[in-house]
Formats: sequence, structure tokens, C-alpha cells
Amino acid sequence: MSELTPRDRLSQFGPAAPLPRCPAAPLPPGPPAPLPIRPPAPHLEWMPNESGAPQARADQIRAFQAELQQLEGEGIAVLEESNRARVHGHHTELLARLAADADVDTSESMHQLSLGLRLATMLGTVALSVATVLFVLRFWGHLPTAAQLGLAMAAPLVPLLIAELAARRERSLYIASLFAVVAVAGFGANLAIMHQVLNLPDSPHPALALGGLALLLAYRYDILILLAAGLAAVGWWVAASIYSLFGGWFPDFWALPETLVLPALVVLVLPVVVHHRPHPRFSEVYRALAIVVLGGVAAVIGLSGEYSLLPFGRRGAEMAYTLGGLTLGIGAMIVGVKRGWSWSVRAGAGVALLLMLAKAVDWWWELLPAWLFFLVLGTLSLASIVGLKRLRAAAAAP
Repeated sequence: MSELTPRDRLSQFGPAAPLPRCPAAPLPPGPPAPLPIRPPAPHLEWMPNESGAPQARADQIRAFQAELQQLEGEGIAVLEESNRARVHGHHTELLARLAADADVDTSESMHQLSLGLRLATMLGTVALSVATVLFVLRFWGHLPTAAQLGLAMAAPLVPLLIAELAARRERSLYIASLFAVVAVAGFGANLAIMHQVLNLPDSPHPALALGGLALLLAYRYDILILLAAGLAAVGWWVAASIYSLFGGWFPDFWALPETLVLPALVVLVLPVVVHHRPHPRFSEVYRALAIVVLGGVAAVIGLSGEYSLLPFGRRGAEMAYTLGGLTLGIGAMIVGVKRGWSWSVRAGAGVALLLMLAKAVDWWWELLPAWLFFLVLGTLSLASIVGLKRLRAAAAAP
């Protein structure tokens, strides 16, 4: 028995009664009136974009205002005064709420000042971190043991307390970020001091403690540099521990670069498993850092296959890692362009260019004259430009 189509099912209920036809109202003379703009609901809060960043929403509003002014100047689109006033009032109120809640930049001058604030924060972080370490080293030998332990404990705790108090009083978190980084530096000095005072055996585990604190503060205060430092420290601990399992001395794990592959792959997969909605930029840091580390391993083994544990021989390991690194870089660019992951695109492009340059030096530097070698490099650069332009055009196509 054949299955009934939707039209056959409807026909079982009998013919449908015809709908009454209403006479069409005549159109008014003159040009059509502009469509009215529905006012927003009074209770509507600001809606973040896909990244969830209030600053991105403020930038969207400023871009919309500039584009609307450009269109009106060209005579393409002109809003009625009532609609213009309604949109302007809504945007003004929205920007005021964003500035009050998230301390965003609502003008170009504020954006330039924010760049200065970030630069001052970076310089202050480096200066205070170095000052903390140098202060401890300067007066360390003149203090009794009890004072040394007290100073070692105060080095991370005092900046951490200041960071927490500052975070509760300011929304931009510039001061909190500064003292959070100083707290991590103080904790690192604390670990080194405790190792010396208590005569502890050498171990890679302090790197895990330092990376764990950096990650906790990164998620607490939304600090990208602490996130990257924490991931690097934890990855260093994993690689050093794996190298120790092979019977090596853990600081020499660089002699086996493949120990970095496992932590890098875990970091690369984590953004897929763990969603960072409160911290939308963190996923990009995870991906970019993993791509750079994997690309660095591929470049090192691609030049010297004796560092690999793969049973392919020296030449086989060099070829495998070179192809794998190029695939990683090109794949990161393609996927990053499709997903809008700008950091992944840059990291992938850097890895691909690094591998091509490394293999060009390895293959042709001793075989070709200098002028011909650089001519080949220029030709490869032109080919890369053509490929990237095609990828960019494909991304711009609807």
C-alpha cells in the first residue's frame, strides 16, 4: 500500500470552503511612506553580540551611526525626524548603560585613552614584578629565617589582596590585572625561596602550582596574559613529567620535543569541550597557543628528525612532521576564516610560513647561490599571497 501524500490526507476531509475575498483598498497617491521603526521595549537590556563583549556592542552602535550618517549624506536612506530621535535616544541610553555597567569605550577618544591605560598597565606590571623579585634578592641574606618565610608568604598574598579589593571597586580591572600578575610573580619567587630554604629536591611540580594559580587568576579577572602563562606552565609540567618517565632529567625535556604534543593537543581540544561564555576571548588563546606549539614542534623535528620517537627513521620523521605542520597551518587558516577565529588564522599563517622558510633554508641554502635562494623565497611569498587572496575572496563570497 503506497503512502498517502499530504495532499491526499487533506482531501479525505472533503473540499475546503473557499475563503472570502476582500476588495483591495486603493493605494494613496504620492510616494510610499517610510516604514516606522518599532520602539524598543522599556525593559530591554543591552544584548551582547556572539562574543558576548559589551565593548563589541558599543562598537556596533558607533559603526551604525557612522554608516547611517554616510548613507544620509549620499541621499540613499533618510530617516524621519521622529525615527531618528527614537533611534538616537535608544542608542544614547544603551551606551550610557554599557558605560556604567562594563566601562566600555563609547567614543574614539576613549578608545585611544584605553590603549594608553593598557600600555601603562603592562609597564607597571613588569616594573612591579621586577621590583618584587629584586627586593627579595637584595635583603634576603640579611633577614632571619622567620622573616624570610614571612616575606616569602607576603610576596604573593599582599598583591593578591590588593587585586581583589581593586576588582570590587573598579569595572575595568586595570589595577586588579596589574596586581594579579604581580601576585603570580611573587608566588613564583615564593616557590624558589621555599625550595632554597627547605632544601627541597628538584621537581617539575612547582610549575604545576604556578600555572594553576595563573589560570585561577586569569579566570577570576579575565586576564589573557595570565591564561597564556598558566597554560604554558601546565604544559611545561606535563612535558617534563613525560620526559621523566623515559628516564631523562626533566629540565632537558627540550631534547624530546614530542613531549609537548600531548598537552598542546589537549589545549587545542579544550575549547570544543569547555565553553567560555563569560570569557569569550579565552577560546582563541587556547587555539592559537596550541597551534603555535604544535607548529614549533613540527618545525624542530622537520629540520632534525633524530629528535623524534616515531619509527620512520630520520628522513621519514622530517617529512611526516613537515607535512603535518603545513597541514595544521593551512587547516587552521581555512577553519579560522570560516569560523571567524582571527587568532587561529594568524597562528596558522605564521606556522605555515615558518615551516616553508625552515625547509627552504634546509634544502636550498647550501645548494643555490644567495641571489637565487632569495629569488625562490620571493616566488614562494608571491604564491602565498595569491593563495591567501583566494582564501580571502572565498570567505567574502556569500
